[in-house]
Amino acid sequence: MKLAIISSSMAHLLLLHVPARLVLRTQQQGFVHQQRGVREELGKRKSSSFSSSSSLNTISPSLMDVINHHPAMSVLLSDNFRPRSRLKETHKYLFEGRRENHETYLFDELALVACTTGVVCRKELLETFAAATLIHAKFSHVKRMADLAAGHGLLSWFLLVMDHHDCKDNDNGENDNDNDDDDRTRITSHDSTIRVQTRPRTVVCVDRRMPASADAIASAMIDRFPELEERWSYIQSDLTAVVPHPSCLLTSVHACGTLSDLLIEMAIGTSGGLEDQNAGAVTGAPLAIVPCCHTVKECNGYRPHHLSGMDVKEVVTLVEKRKQRQKHAKHEAVADVVDEVRCQTLRNAGYDVEEVMLPETFTGRNRLLLGKATVAAPLEGGAIINLFGAGRSGKESSHYFFQRQPIRQGGARGTVPPPNLIRIPLADDHDSIAHCHAISGRKSTAAI
Repeated sequence: MKLAIISSSMAHLLLLHVPARLVLRTQQQGFVHQQRGVREELGKRKSSSFSSSSSLNTISPSLMDVINHHPAMSVLLSDNFRPRSRLKETHKYLFEGRRENHETYLFDELALVACTTGVVCRKELLETFAAATLIHAKFSHVKRMADLAAGHGLLSWFLLVMDHHDCKDNDNGENDNDNDDDDRTRITSHDSTIRVQTRPRTVVCVDRRMPASADAIASAMIDRFPELEERWSYIQSDLTAVVPHPSCLLTSVHACGTLSDLLIEMAIGTSGGLEDQNAGAVTGAPLAIVPCCHTVKECNGYRPHHLSGMDVKEVVTLVEKRKQRQKHAKHEAVADVVDEVRCQTLRNAGYDVEEVMLPETFTGRNRLLLGKATVAAPLEGGAIINLFGAGRSGKESSHYFFQRQPIRQGGARGTVPPPNLIRIPLADDHDSIAHCHAISGRKSTAAI
């Protein structure tokens, strides 16, 4: 479905406040009519796609259409609106007046909240919404998520709102049909999986410091979505305090450098992704990360996971070979090889792995890695497949390769307690969620 492209003269008008409003209003009716019925069509495509291959790549372009073809994009992606330019109250006109269009409703609502805060830049809005859309599409059934190295927590709120929107749609559909209510009661009484999937999502953010911008975003989101306040928490802590669980998705947008490798190791776990390999019980945590600031330098703390079947020298060799093959894109060689090693690590740990690309116009670091544990990792002594296609012994024990940074101690604002005084359980159960709420916020962690 192609939308009319805004002419350059019209785009020029969009940069002026009063004419821009008129232009956007003029385009709105046509945009609404063109998008009508897209949600129903997309729902059918998502259903058929996930039932066959669970692949996002076949539907990700359609998922991105909501923002790629949004009338405001001509302003947001113009040369006059820099990627780091913050959205302010004066930009609200870009997202108003289209609420009857269900396809852009969520984006418009979240963008309006971002404008209210004054702390969200254009780049963050677009890349975070795109990542959250794909993560939610892949893991819509997961009701506990952890936004690690969360920064101001924008991703966590987007994931909460998307689930909240889906729950409201489901409730409205059930209220429209009495038979649906009966079916729901019958199914939930016999199938715990369906019952779990109808629960609202909860999200916990973890970072070494909770910035003031996180407060601003949380306040604005709670004002707009007050029912989400009890489903969100923010814990100031080093990531070494996190206790992963297979019921909780580990996620991070732009996990810098070796932080992505740490998150992969956290997801896999020290037992190779399984609590009881002989019994075949899957315990690896699901994972969704957007890596950035790739490095293969040992001085920066890089070491490939032992399940990759490679060492640093072998990875560096692959990078140099890749640079020779893609001489016009040498800067991409490090990122491509490092992420390939990460994907191979997850596959060797028994994960299904999928790579999906965010729109490059939103961010240059646009690779989203999605992983879900399905089978056992290689047993001790078993062969591990690396990117050279060779096997290597799996006798090495799992190790933390991430270079830990020292934790500042004390009671000052923005500091975190020593790691031995705090643990962050991520299991999707009442006690773990309650514990996270109890230690959430600056005052709570400082008092521990």
